[in-house]
Amino acid sequence: MLLTAIGLMSCNSASSAKTDFLPLNFNVQPALLSSPVAVDSLLSLQFPVECSEITGLQRNNIQTVIETDSAAYFQLKLKTIMRSPDGIFILVNQLSNNTEPFKTLDENFEKFLRDSFKSDQITRGQFSVDNVEVVQYLITTPETVAFKLFCRVAGNYYQIDYFIPRTIYEKKLESIESSIGTLKINQTKRR
Repeated sequence: MLLTAIGLMSCNSASSAKTDFLPLNFNVQPALLSSPVAVDSLLSLQFPVECSEITGLQRNNIQTVIETDSAAYFQLKLKTIMRSPDGIFILVNQLSNNTEPFKTLDENFEKFLRDSFKSDQITRGQFSVDNVEVVQYLITTPETVAFKLFCRVAGNYYQIDYFIPRTIYEKKLESIESSIGTLKINQTKRR
């Protein structure tokens, strides 16, 4: 369902309107998800139930790499990182306050993704989930399927990355779709 929706909503032309965020309803399966978690008391979502948060020294090391990456397209601040025993990784980052990514998610950014992932299998789509505007890239490599979401919430921008090993992608697609479908403007437990 998600791949079809992305295909229908993808922008293949530079002249396509990039301001339309049509609502997209996901088949959210609560049994596959954790309790809701808020990021900065602005953005709320649920993660696949088998994912747990990376903390301590490992989180600090990942945070240092992300926040000091001089080759990154956007300046990021790590909010949370989740992983599952079978290799799913989910990163939630906030973009710097002076960044408006929806204006720069263009052909140059897609070239950056192609070079970074060494893949030509990149599909762009945009939609809204519970009034959260989302620009999504689906990136496929021989080893990984990645969903890269840019979300706008109350003037703040977040980048949410789902990395799924290709070997378990079909099995985990319902969990990932369910997770994306829980994006909300909300206030629960602060991260």
